[in-house]
Amino acid sequence: MADYHQRYESINQMLSDVDHLARASDPGLVKPADLPSFTGDITSESAVTTPEPSARVHHSNGERPRIKVTDWWTGGYRVLDPVAGAKPTLQNAFTAAERAREMRVQIRREARASRKSARRASIAGVFAFVIGCAVFVGGYFIAADILESWSKSAVGAQAEHASVTLPSGSGRVLVLNDHPSWTGGGVDLAAQLEEAGWTTSIDGVAEAGFRRALPSNGVDSHEFYDTARAALLALNLDAAAILRASGDDGSEMEVVVVTNDGLMVCHPFTSVSVSGEAQLSP
Repeated sequence: MADYHQRYESINQMLSDVDHLARASDPGLVKPADLPSFTGDITSESAVTTPEPSARVHHSNGERPRIKVTDWWTGGYRVLDPVAGAKPTLQNAFTAAERAREMRVQIRREARASRKSARRASIAGVFAFVIGCAVFVGGYFIAADILESWSKSAVGAQAEHASVTLPSGSGRVLVLNDHPSWTGGGVDLAAQLEEAGWTTSIDGVAEAGFRRALPSNGVDSHEFYDTARAALLALNLDAAAILRASGDDGSEMEVVVVTNDGLMVCHPFTSVSVSGEAQLSP
C-alpha cells in the first residue's frame, strides 16, 4: 500500500473503505483490492458533506484560529487564539495553571498590603505611646512645681500680717522648736512670749498630740491653720508658737504663731551666734 499521506486522494475514499469494512462480516478477510478506493465504487452514502461557508466558524480577523493538539489519542486540542462567541465548557490544564498563578500573585499582594498596614499601625501606636508618656511626665512635673509653689506660699497667704515682735496675749501657748541647729531656741522663744504676756508651755505630750494632728507638710501645708486650730481646741490651748528656719538658705529665723483668731509670722530673732545665743531683732 502507498504511504499514509498518499493513500487517499480525498476523505470520501477513506470513508468508503471504512464503511465497506464495517459492513463486512469479517473485516480481517477483506482484501485491499476489494476496497472501494481500488475498485472505484464509492457510494454517495459514505460521502462527507462539506458545511456551507456561512456555518463555518471564522476567527475574528477572518482567519482560522490556531489550535494545539493536547492528546493525539482522544483528539483533544486547545485553541491558541480566541474564537468570537465560543465559550469553553471545560478548562484545560493550561488555563487552570494560569488562574492558579494569578490567584497566588493576588494572595501575595494582599499579604504584602496587610503587612504594610500592620507596620504603619504599629509605628503610629509607638509614637502615640511616646507622646502620651511625654505629656504625662511633663504634666506631672508642672503639677509638682505648682503644688510646691502653693505650699511655700500657704503660710504667707493664711497669715493676717507679718510682724517683728511677738503678739501679746494672756492665754496658754505651746512652744515648739523646729529649728535644725538652734537647740536652745525653744527656751529663748518662751522667754520672749512671757514678756509679751503669754503663759508658755513646753510639754512633750502636748507637743506630740499637736504634731500628730498637723498635715504631712507641716507649716507649709495650705491646711495647716485649720488642723492646728482644731488641735489647740482639743488640747485646751490658746495658741502655739513654732520656731523654724526661713529664707532660701535657711539662715533666717521666723516664728509662726497660731491662735483662735488667726495666724501670724513674726521675726523676733535675726540670727544665732556661735555660742548659741540669739540675736534679737531691733
